[in-house]
Amino acid sequence: MKSEKNNFFYRGHPGDFAVSLYVDALLRDDLSPLAGEVLGHVEECPECKDKILDLFLFLKNPDATGTASVRRKVVQMPVRRRLPFYARKAAAVFFLFALIFIAYFLIYKPGFLTEKRLPIINDDTTRQHISHSSTEPAKNTAGKEIGEPIDKPAHESGKGIRRKLPPPGYRVNPNLENMIGSQSRSAVVQVHSPRNNSYPTKDILFSWDETRQKSLHLKILNNKNEALFEYRIEKSSVVFKEKLPPGLYYWKLESKTDLLYVGKFFIK
Repeated sequence: MKSEKNNFFYRGHPGDFAVSLYVDALLRDDLSPLAGEVLGHVEECPECKDKILDLFLFLKNPDATGTASVRRKVVQMPVRRRLPFYARKAAAVFFLFALIFIAYFLIYKPGFLTEKRLPIINDDTTRQHISHSSTEPAKNTAGKEIGEPIDKPAHESGKGIRRKLPPPGYRVNPNLENMIGSQSRSAVVQVHSPRNNSYPTKDILFSWDETRQKSLHLKILNNKNEALFEYRIEKSSVVFKEKLPPGLYYWKLESKTDLLYVGKFFIK
């Protein structure tokens, strides 16, 4: 005959000692002291479950409601479960790949996780403004050509320089910027004033060499390509005396059929 496996099991089922402990735990409404193997066996064995329930009812003599509640306690006992073999294997493979990933960045790219990066600038207008102002020479501001002072470095971090965006009124217009200095093939105009990128301090003199074109039009625009002033001119110069807010401005000289010239200036 097969002897007792341990103090709890006899012939594959919980022995009398284990059954008495189980019933005592039910009477105290606390199953935590019971061994996990006993809980798991009773959960899966209807015979042992009925045996324990009958003994408990005999000792407790509960009514019908109590019997149902006790039966629910026996059915809903905690069971110790183990992960399936494939789940444990998948977890081990994932952990191994995580270690390889971390080791790669620690060995080959040690500064990847801590390196400070500059923000990506997607504004083509700002990019053109920075490039243009960095290549132009700085001169006096009394009507002479200078670089735009709006784009000075604001903060140095790591390997690059973070720059401030210029105020809205000083941001260049890409379409007008590409037309600066352009002239039509049918009429070449030599412009004298104002010079591009200049800062006129008083009245603005617009002047150019005389042309064969008659009835020219002078337009002054803001950096949003909005026409602010327009004049019909019969001669080769005009003095602009209106007051403009600080910002970047463009001007066009046009005939009836052609765009003769595009320039720009700043107002402080």
